[in-house]
Amino acid sequence: MKSHTQIVTIAALVFSGSVIAENNTTIIIQDGLENTANSDQTGSSVNGNVTNLIQSGNNNSVVAYQVNSSNNNTINSTQSGEGNTVTAIEQNDSVEATVTIQQVGQGNLAETLQENTTSSSISLFQTGTGNRSNNSQVDSSGNSGSVNQKGVSNLGAFSQDTTINSTVEITQEGVTIFRLVPRNLQPPARR
Repeated sequence: MKSHTQIVTIAALVFSGSVIAENNTTIIIQDGLENTANSDQTGSSVNGNVTNLIQSGNNNSVVAYQVNSSNNNTINSTQSGEGNTVTAIEQNDSVEATVTIQQVGQGNLAETLQENTTSSSISLFQTGTGNRSNNSQVDSSGNSGSVNQKGVSNLGAFSQDTTINSTVEITQEGVTIFRLVPRNLQPPARR
């Protein structure tokens, strides 16, 4: 009898560990200066999680993670003000993971990474001057990426390494437009 009780207890602990990381929602709303929002939804079989990060003010930052065999997870970050950054948004080993970043203001920066993902997307909207983005989808298939920037001196960068059937769309309006050159291609030599 005692060994049967131990097996049931162990099975219950293993099962509850999986459930804890599923269908969670994180909502962080910050107004003011120099706020930091961190969201970490990680663990094995992390499914159906949503992170909503909303910040208004200046010099705010966001860090969000959804990793380890996750499915149908979403990270949304909205920032208004000047000098705000999204320094790290990572979704690894995911299926149908979605990242949406909206920034309004000057000098904003956004960096995202989706690694070993399938049918996942990154959508980034920036309005203002001096905005940049650095986005990567690595070892992935069927993914899409979109960067839409308006303003002056915006930099749109996207990397899809070892990907299959993936697309990227970049739209920029402004004075200075960054030219994308794939890593494996070198510009022609000057004579």
